[in-house]
Amino acid sequence: MNSYDMLLQSVSAIARKLQELQALAGLLDFCGHEPVLRLSRTLCRHYFAIDPAAAVGYIDAYRELWDDGETEGWE
Repeated sequence: MNSYDMLLQSVSAIARKLQELQALAGLLDFCGHEPVLRLSRTLCRHYFAIDPAAAVGYIDAYRELWDDGETEGWE
């Protein structure tokens, strides 16, 4: 096996692990990443009209996990 094949196998293995992680992890787990936080805000605003209690529960969960009082967070 040459070095290209080994590299390809390594990258493929990493990609498989990332796909597994994506399947296991929830959106809230990645709210420390600004684009994911923006997506979460958009989703909660959408779901607030459908189920306000669920949306508020999700926002509270975010604050418990991520809000350190120093960032804008969910506002």
